[in-house]
Amino acid sequence: MNSVATLSHFSEFIMFWTFLLAVGLASVFVKLGAASVTVSMLTIALQGAGIVVAVLVGLLLWKTFAKG
Repeated sequence: MNSVATLSHFSEFIMFWTFLLAVGLASVFVKLGAASVTVSMLTIALQGAGIVVAVLVGLLLWKTFAKG
């Protein structure tokens, strides 16, 4: 009878730590996904800023050399 109770406690112990591990991994994966989205958005913003700068430089050069 004692070994059955010990096995039950061990099973509850394993289930508890398995649950904590699953919750911890889920939290890490959510944070990793959020970081991935942030990096993607910053990459898109940087590309957009580069395009805007290139267009403005092109317009400045056009105005500079179109006068002559």
